[in-house]
Amino acid sequence: MNPPSLGNFRTWLCACLLVAQLVGLILLSGHGGSALLEQSSSTQTTQAVNPSSSLAPDVSSAGDSGGILAVNSPTWPSARLGHTMAYDSESDRIVLFGGRLPGFVASDETWAYDLATNEWTQMSPATRPPARFGHAMVYVPGLDQIVLFGGFGGGSFFSDTWAYDLEANLWSPLSPPSVSPSPRAGSAVAYDGGSGKVVLFGGSRDGVFNNETWAYDPQASTWTKMSPATAPSIRERHRIVYVSASDRILLFGGSDPVENLSGETWMYDFDLDSWTKLISAAAPSPRHGHSMAYEEESDRVILFSGDSNVRNDETWAYNLGTNEWESLSPPIRPLGRVLHSMAYDIESDRVVLFGGEWPFQGTPNDETWAYDYDANTWIPLTRPTAPRNLDAIAGDGGIDLTWTEPARTAEAALTNYRIWRGTLTGQPTLLEQVGPVLAYADIAVTNGVTYFYQVTAVTTAGEGLASREVSATPMDATNPTIIITSPTSGGTVLTPSVQVLGTASDNSGLERVEVSLDGTTWNLATGTTTWSATLILDQGENTIHARATDASGNTATVSITVTLESRAEVGPPLNPFVLGAIAVVAAAAILAVLFMRNRRRGGS
Repeated sequence: MNPPSLGNFRTWLCACLLVAQLVGLILLSGHGGSALLEQSSSTQTTQAVNPSSSLAPDVSSAGDSGGILAVNSPTWPSARLGHTMAYDSESDRIVLFGGRLPGFVASDETWAYDLATNEWTQMSPATRPPARFGHAMVYVPGLDQIVLFGGFGGGSFFSDTWAYDLEANLWSPLSPPSVSPSPRAGSAVAYDGGSGKVVLFGGSRDGVFNNETWAYDPQASTWTKMSPATAPSIRERHRIVYVSASDRILLFGGSDPVENLSGETWMYDFDLDSWTKLISAAAPSPRHGHSMAYEEESDRVILFSGDSNVRNDETWAYNLGTNEWESLSPPIRPLGRVLHSMAYDIESDRVVLFGGEWPFQGTPNDETWAYDYDANTWIPLTRPTAPRNLDAIAGDGGIDLTWTEPARTAEAALTNYRIWRGTLTGQPTLLEQVGPVLAYADIAVTNGVTYFYQVTAVTTAGEGLASREVSATPMDATNPTIIITSPTSGGTVLTPSVQVLGTASDNSGLERVEVSLDGTTWNLATGTTTWSATLILDQGENTIHARATDASGNTATVSITVTLESRAEVGPPLNPFVLGAIAVVAAAAILAVLFMRNRRRGGS
C-alpha cells in the first residue's frame, strides 16, 4: 500500500479535526439544551431608603422679633416715660421728643406720628437737643415751630430753649436771653393763642421746687418772668393747657417736695397776669404725673390717669365755661399710668396718648391710644408685637408653619396673620393673609428650594412687628422603583459574564442606577429608566443587587439570586456512540503522526 500524498494527508487531517470540534460541541450542549440561562419563576425583593427632610437653622438671634423685618414692618418709639408731645397743625403730625428709657437712660429721639395712618416715623435730625426727660414742649402755630425748654439728662438740669421745624426736620438752639428760667424739670408749658406767648409754670431742681410763672415770646426769643399777685403753690409734675374758647390757661394737680399731691384746679389770664383757683362740686382726686389735652371740638380739657397713690385709669373732662369736672368712665381704656404724654389731633378730633409708666414701678410702656370724646371710648392703636415661636417643618412638596400669639396686642382685636416668604434671607414678599389661626401649610413650593418665612399679626390697630425668620427646604420623599428583568431570580447561568437588564422609575426623575454583587461595591449601570450592566459571577450561588437613586437622594434596592454552574456538572453521561467517535478521531490522529515520522525517516 502506497502512503498517501502530502496534499491528500492534509485534507484528511483537517477533516478529522473538524469531526473532533463537532464532538466537542455536542459535549458542551449538555442534555439537548442550547440556552445559556435556565428560566424559572420567582419573586424579587425590594428595599427602600427614605432620607429625612431638612430644616434650616433659625437665622435670628433676636428672639421672636427684631431680627430681620418683613417688608413694611412698622416702627414706633420704644417704651419710655417723662417724654413730651405736641401737635403740629401745619403738618398734621404729633411730634414726640425725649423721655426716660428703661435703665434710667435719657433719650434724644424725635418722632412724628400720623394718626390717619397710625404710623410713627423716627426723624433723626442731624442736630438735636441733648438727651433728656421731664422737659416741657408746645407748638407755636404762627411760626410753625415747636418750642422746648428745660428737663433733666446726663446728670444735669437744663435751662436751654430749642425750636423744632418738622418740615425741615431741624432743631435750632435759640440764643440764650439775658433773662430766662433757671434749670429745672417737671415744669409745664402751654401756648396762649390770645397773646402769642408760651407760658411756663413751676418745676424743680435738686429738690428745690418753685411756683414761678414765665412767658416766652417766640417772635423776639425772649423770656419774661411774670409777677401774678396770687399763684398756685410750688409744685412739679402738674399739667397746664390753653383753653382757646375762653382764652385762659388751665392747671391741674402736681406734687410738692414731700410729695403731697394736689387736686387743685387753677386758671391763668395772661392779659391780667392773674391766677384764679377754681372750686367745683366734683373733681379728680389729687395726683401728679397725669396728662391733659384740650379738645377743641367739644371745648373740653381731657385728663387721663396719673399717680394718686395708686395708678388709676380714670378719664375726666373739664368744661371751663361751666367750671365742671365730669368722670367719663369709658368701657375701654388704657391701664393706669404716670408720666405719659397726650396731644390733641385737630384734624382727626382725637386725643392721642403715648407711653408712661405702668403700675409696676420703673416699667415704662410703648402703647399708643386715641380718645374719642363724642363716643367716650379709648381706641387702642398700639400695633401688636411679633408672633412668637415661629417654626417651619419641611415635607415632601410642602412646608408646615406654626407659631403662637404675640405677647401683646394692647386690647386691640387680633383679626389676621400675614405670611411673608422669600427664597433669599431678609427679602420676603407677602404670601398669604389668614385669619386668627396659628398654623399655615405652604404647598406652593418646589422640592429642593430653601424658603425663608416671617409672620406678622394684624389687629384693629394695624400690622405689627415681624417674627423671627425661619427657613426650611422641602424634599422629595417618594422612593423610586426598580426591577431586574434579566436574569431571573433563582435561575442558572453557564458563563461567568452575565448581562443584567432592568427598568426603573421615579416621580421626580432618576439620577442613576447601580449594580453590585456584595451590596457594598457598586458599579454604574448604563441608562436609568431602562438600564443594563455586565457582572462577572463567582462559581455557585450569586446575589445580584440593583439600586436606583433619584435627584433627592431617595433610593430603592432590588436583589435576585442566580447560580453559575461548573462545566463538569453540565449534561448527561456520554453514550457509547459518542465514545466510539472520539476513539476513531484519536486513532486517526495517532496514525497521521506515525505516518509523518516514517516518511521523514524514509526521505533521509
